[in-house]
Amino acid sequence: MNLTRNILTTLAARTFLLGVALASSMVLARFLAPEGRGLFALVLLLPELIKSFALLGFEQANVVFAGLEPDRRRALVWHSVALSLVIGALAALGAIWYVAAGAPGFPKLLAGPLWLYIVPLALVPVRLLVEYWSAVLRGMNRIVELNAIEVGTRAVSL
Repeated sequence: MNLTRNILTTLAARTFLLGVALASSMVLARFLAPEGRGLFALVLLLPELIKSFALLGFEQANVVFAGLEPDRRRALVWHSVALSLVIGALAALGAIWYVAAGAPGFPKLLAGPLWLYIVPLALVPVRLLVEYWSAVLRGMNRIVELNAIEVGTRAVSL
């Protein structure tokens, strides 16, 4: 029964997320010209790239550790907070400095105002924390909570 509920919950969450993605892409296509969509994609690509490098594989370790050591999950949660604050802040500040310096080596990277790049880059530590804690939930096999968080974050970002 638990497996069936997890499968149905995941299916419902993925279906909802596909609908949200379709709606947001139609809204973006309607309000932004092709040039504006390209700038929007670039502005969202930079924090995603920084987040991918800043994760350093710790989210995969969180899944394994949360599953193997149930008594130490509280320490894992606080370890994730510390890691996301330190590594995320350093990565975000480095990326903000690079963009503020005019993106040396990539002058075409700055196609919009500077604040448009700084705002999503400043959220890198929060995104790292969400990834770390989602990995802990995955390791605990909390599929319903994980799907609820994913749907909630996508709905808020819309």
